[in-house]
Amino acid sequence: MSPRKSRIIAITSALAVSAVTLGAHDTWLLANHGFVPVGGRVTFDMSSGGHFPANESAITPDRVSTSGWRLAGAAHPLTPGRVGTGSLRFRETMPAAGVATTWVSLHPRVLTLKASLVKVYTEEIGAPEEFYAAWQRATDKTWRERYSKHAKSFVRVGANAADSSWAVHTGQPYELVPLRNPTALVAGDTLTVLVLHCGQPLANVAVGSESGSAGHGATVKTDAGGKARIVFSKPGRWLVNSTYLAYPNRVGALCESALPGDTVTVGYVSQFVTMTLDVAQRAR
Repeated sequence: MSPRKSRIIAITSALAVSAVTLGAHDTWLLANHGFVPVGGRVTFDMSSGGHFPANESAITPDRVSTSGWRLAGAAHPLTPGRVGTGSLRFRETMPAAGVATTWVSLHPRVLTLKASLVKVYTEEIGAPEEFYAAWQRATDKTWRERYSKHAKSFVRVGANAADSSWAVHTGQPYELVPLRNPTALVAGDTLTVLVLHCGQPLANVAVGSESGSAGHGATVKTDAGGKARIVFSKPGRWLVNSTYLAYPNRVGALCESALPGDTVTVGYVSQFVTMTLDVAQRAR
């Protein structure tokens, strides 16, 4: 078990009693195939866990806030999912050639962390050091955070992948946008992703990557234009993730509404985002 996995398990198993628990560090949406013919059917599994891409913890349908899919520039509602073994499962038929972009956002939840976990948690999500330093100076050591999760996946449909609608913002509050065709990656490629928060580029935020076969990859920071370069060293399934942490009184800190009737006072707000990709073996 890698040190990162050990830290994730420590965080998720030792969370204090709260409105809900974090459940797991990553929540992702993963297609069962990275390529299907026109008219093919795709299954998407949405799961939370610390061992990508294994389905570990299913998302319940009532947690879905917004969802959809887009192909060849045409947007469609995502058929409501059904709970399967370890995942919330969606199925769609792909009617045209292009690149299908599918996304799901979840309603916000609230977590409370024990003081002993704050440092490892802020390090794990790549939060700026200022948050832990400010928490150390505070008299009230309660860490209460409202978090939201967002996920995205891509599928190439048909032989012609000329569709470029994968580069269009879906409207999620926190989003990773690839700046080249995400279904045409091969091992060794570098992908530049644009990190958008409330539709605007976000600078100096951590973006991580994880191979389904090789484990944790590199973590990089976005530049002044909100862009990060991800290197895919091996073929297979990859997860790209990022977390934005802010204080609730910051302008634009949370560009979505809390659940109706939610009156819980929090000291922090966060957005978690993931994007899954299939990386092919480089031809010899």
